[in-house]
Amino acid sequence: GSSHDHKNLEYFRAQLELFSRMCFNRQYLAINKLKEQLPIELVLRCMGDTKLPFSIRAAFCRIMQCVHLDINPQKVINPVRYARLWDNIFDKTVVTDYCPWRDSKSAYESDMSDVTVNSEAQHLFMRKKYSFDGTEGYLPGGPCSPDAAQSKRDRFKLQRQRETIQRTIEFTESYLKEAGGVWKFDNKDQNLLTFEVVCLARMMVYFGFY
Repeated sequence: GSSHDHKNLEYFRAQLELFSRMCFNRQYLAINKLKEQLPIELVLRCMGDTKLPFSIRAAFCRIMQCVHLDINPQKVINPVRYARLWDNIFDKTVVTDYCPWRDSKSAYESDMSDVTVNSEAQHLFMRKKYSFDGTEGYLPGGPCSPDAAQSKRDRFKLQRQRETIQRTIEFTESYLKEAGGVWKFDNKDQNLLTFEVVCLARMMVYFGFY
């Protein structure tokens, strides 16, 4: 295209880069605004449009990461450690290391022993304090706590996001398979796009989407 078109594309790319930096590290004042202007369907379409320059597609990958992926309730899931150092293994292990709720049970029984008046209100208060319903065990923040309700809402929201992010997973897998056969190491813009796609895949692995 002409020099004017090239300048417009560069301006648009720089604007997308600015938007992604504004949303970096979960800055919700910017994220909440840009999610409306750059919906995930539009971002996905631009990421996969082979007619667009590599640099523009890379900028949209960055938008996907900062605006639609790295947000609540996503949390980093620590992978299982199959190897450990001998120095980090304890010489002695007690049952409470594996059953921390036993400490709450002891505290519950100790407090109940101090209740002199056998009133229903006092027992209800103690059961609510220790979130014990007779079936789940003595668990701080158990099924009777507000944290449990919030966790349920987070799981529902996470499920909806998983359904939406599935298309992003399909894009990353498809791109990386195709790039393996046509990747040119001397193409700087394509290298940038591949880097952003790999960053997307890595983040989705950290968040447990794979």
